[in-house]
This record gives sequence, structure tokens and C-alpha cells, in this order.
Amino acid sequence: MTLQNITLRLEKKLLETVRMLAASRDLSVSELFAEFVRRTVAQDAAFRARRKRFRDRLKKGLDLGSMGKLSLTRAELHER
Repeated sequence: MTLQNITLRLEKKLLETVRMLAASRDLSVSELFAEFVRRTVAQDAAFRARRKRFRDRLKKGLDLGSMGKLSLTRAELHER
């Protein structure tokens, strides 16, 4: 795996907090950021996959037991 350096600008207080968080996890700031990015990308990919499955199910529709055929007429359905 080839690594690429990036420049990141953060507010000074936020950077201090990030450094403390990384240290508490025994990680460098770079490792903490990389972990965050990997998790975010994985979650986004999983979300897109779930959304696609959901949309595919909506397009297909659900079988409500009628096998796609109505046994009643419109008038029969609306009788009270």
C-alpha cells in the first residue's frame, strides 16, 4: 500500500483535543485520522448497499398473498 501525505488545517483547540484523543488511544494523529476515514468510507459503502437493496425491493414490490391477481372486483372491495 502506497501512502500519500496530505495537509490538514484545523483550529488550534481542535488540534489539541485530537492530539489528546490520539494519545489516549496510543495512536498518532495520522493513524487516528486514517482510522476515521476508513470507518467513514466503510459505513458509507454499507449504507449505499442497504439503500440499493431497499430500492430494489420497492421496485419489485411485495407479494401480499394475491400472487398479483385480485379475486374481488372494485365494487366488492369498497362494499361496507
